[in-house]
Amino acid sequence: MVIQKDGELFTTSLEKAYQSKGAGSNLNLSSMLYYLDYRKEWTQIFNDAWRWYNEFFYDKNMHGRDWKAIGDRYRAYIPALSSRDELNWVMQQMVGELCVSHTYVSGGDMGPSFPQNSPLYTGWLGADLSADKKSGYYIFTTIYGPTEYNADLKAPLARPDIDVREGNYLLAINGREIKAPEDYNKYLQISSGQKVTLTVNSKPTIAGAKTYEVSPIRYDANLRYFRWLTDNVNKVLKASDGKVGYMHINAMGKVVSASLTNSGVPSVIKTVSSSMCGVTAADGRNIS
Repeated sequence: MVIQKDGELFTTSLEKAYQSKGAGSNLNLSSMLYYLDYRKEWTQIFNDAWRWYNEFFYDKNMHGRDWKAIGDRYRAYIPALSSRDELNWVMQQMVGELCVSHTYVSGGDMGPSFPQNSPLYTGWLGADLSADKKSGYYIFTTIYGPTEYNADLKAPLARPDIDVREGNYLLAINGREIKAPEDYNKYLQISSGQKVTLTVNSKPTIAGAKTYEVSPIRYDANLRYFRWLTDNVNKVLKASDGKVGYMHINAMGKVVSASLTNSGVPSVIKTVSSSMCGVTAADGRNIS
């Protein structure tokens, strides 16, 4: 048996410990190594999470979902995962398929913590880009910025002095030509306040291209969220001929209520005869 005493470990048998009243031989683990197959561990964790819902979810029909098919679909992601945090994300998406409140996934062994307050981070352009198969350059497919309900949003590319439009080609960052499959994000590693230059054109050629100095941002989640919210509002208004409104509440609390009040969306909903409300968690789960 193993005995812990004064912060150290000792090994002995039950009989010897009883006879000697001692802890036994010191157990030195300073040079011990062990190997862990993370994907096997993550598979077990995933399977346990799936099984827990399969056996204990209050609705035996799983809200009409094919729970086995859902488990198989998300389990297929495991070989491509590189961290426990990514595993948690996959399980969140799986559980989110049930569309039920308070189904949280968090915690676990996240490994060594990264240094805090690093001066470098990946800057975001507030845009989605996709590779053009013919030219190899990246195309700006979506550029995020202020909306009619959130006109005060700040965005790197949605500025009067930067003429970058959806459909334009990204030719270079800081003078370095970029083509797929090279990841352009590696040239957006910046420190606070640092700017980058983007060379863009309406066609996949350097001739006639323009170069702009841009200030990437640390996070672009708000830009994406408010575009998504605006699109939902407008989609519902159009589909209902202005008779149904849309309001999204992404959590509960005073801060969220104040944010919702100031968003401009309630003023739209007041003009219609009824409203439907989508309630989700911040990561898109728990829709009701």
